[in-house]
Amino acid sequence: MSDELRTVGADSSRVIEDDALLNFNIRFKPEDLVLYDSYKDVSDLYKSSRYMLFNLVQDSASDIDSMVSDVMDVCGDDVSETEKLQLISARVGQGVFRERVAKLWGGERCAVTLIDIKELLIASHIRPWRDCQGRSDRLDGANGLLLCAHIDKLFDSHLLSFELKNRSFRLRTSKKLDKKTLLALGIEEGIELDTNNLERGDYSRFEMYMMEHFNRFQTQESECT
Repeated sequence: MSDELRTVGADSSRVIEDDALLNFNIRFKPEDLVLYDSYKDVSDLYKSSRYMLFNLVQDSASDIDSMVSDVMDVCGDDVSETEKLQLISARVGQGVFRERVAKLWGGERCAVTLIDIKELLIASHIRPWRDCQGRSDRLDGANGLLLCAHIDKLFDSHLLSFELKNRSFRLRTSKKLDKKTLLALGIEEGIELDTNNLERGDYSRFEMYMMEHFNRFQTQESECT
C-alpha cells in the first residue's frame, strides 16, 4: 500500500500496516479518499461529512473473481489491442456488444420493463461469457438482452429466464423470489418478450441461446425443491 501511495505522490509515512486488507474492509471511490495531516480517531470519522461510503451494488466475491479471470484471459489472447478492448468492454456489457444488442432489438430499452434510461441498462449475455465459443459468440447481438441493472443480476444468476411457448418467449421467475417484491420492481411473471425486430437468422441464434439459459434455470429450480 505504501508503494501505491508514493506512486501517486501521496505521503505514505503514516501508513502503519502495508497490507490494506488488514486494516480496511470497505469499498470506496478513489476520488472520495481524503488524506488528513493529523491522526484521526475512528470515532471522529462517523461524524465527518467528508467521508462517503458507496455500496449501491453488492457484487459477490465470486462475481468479481469471475470477471477478473475473464478479463485476464482476454489480455493473454493473441489478438490486437483493439480486439482486446472490444472483448473486455463486451464482458462488462458495454462497447460494441451493447451497440449490437441495441441495434438488433430496435433501441435501448429494458426488455422486461421497457425503461429507456440508458444509464440504468446493461447488455446482458444470455450464454455466459465463460461458456461462449470464442469472439463471435461474445460479440453476437443475438446473445444479449438490454436489462435494467437489478434484472440483469437476476438473469445472470438464472433466477429468471424466458420460456419458449408457441413461438413466444415468456418470463419465468424463480420460486426463491417473492412475487410482490418482483412486481414492485416491474418484474411480472408471464411478460412476453417482444421479438418482432429480430430477423430470421438473429431469431434462430437468440432462440438457441435462450433455450440454453432456460434449461439452466430449470435445472437450478429443480435443485431447490
